[in-house]
Amino acid sequence: MLYLQRGLKKNRNFELGTEIGEAHKFDDLVFKYTKFVDGKDKNHFIILQSKHKTTLDAKITYKDIFTDANTNFGLVKYYNAFQKAKNEKLFRDGVIEH
Repeated sequence: MLYLQRGLKKNRNFELGTEIGEAHKFDDLVFKYTKFVDGKDKNHFIILQSKHKTTLDAKITYKDIFTDANTNFGLVKYYNAFQKAKNEKLFRDGVIEH
């Protein structure tokens, strides 16, 4: 809802989508908008992968985040997915904001 509100409030031309394959692991939310930069419109993107714990007792550990394994919270997996997403045709001519 926050990205929808952002697009409407700033009166931008925008698209909001979910499960966009080109975003790889960051497919939970893709917010695309145009921004006038250096005399021309340029596409900007915010891509998001949301994570949550399944129970209140569940802990996310250092090992979960910094392991090379393909875990739900592993940064290596998401770093690699981000690098792949940047090279997809959808994002190639735009800016993925961090």
